[in-house]
Amino acid sequence: MKKVIRDLYFEVFSYPTEDDAKVFESIYNIVGSKIDLAAERVESYYGPSILKYHFRTEKQPLIKKVMKHILEKIPEKEKKDILKDMKNRVDEQGNLYIRFDKQEAYQKKLIISYHGDVVKMRIGFTSYPFLIKTVYANVRDVFENSKL
Repeated sequence: MKKVIRDLYFEVFSYPTEDDAKVFESIYNIVGSKIDLAAERVESYYGPSILKYHFRTEKQPLIKKVMKHILEKIPEKEKKDILKDMKNRVDEQGNLYIRFDKQEAYQKKLIISYHGDVVKMRIGFTSYPFLIKTVYANVRDVFENSKL
């Protein structure tokens, strides 16, 4: 089987008023298991600093496990929205960007959000040789047919 996803990246902000355990639970619910999150303090324009938690992997077994979980949990409507808006979501390096509502993720629902408090996900797609039209085909295969 060819490798179509080269890496996964997740990012979430934890604000001073939030419980970090709930923020972690939101991302764990998207990923499908506990992962080791790296932390970084980000200065806020309005006052107290914010914590940014992030995770990146290139490990194919983990990528397949996470993507399988996401594809099982994400509603069909959300998959269709990703595909409908694919050309705006994929950059020239083949990265697909998705934002999940953080509060919904805490409730174990994978709902796409276009603004507000989110868990950001970047899926690095690839093709050999690299062609953006092949990346689009790979995105369709993943989100329409669950081909990993």
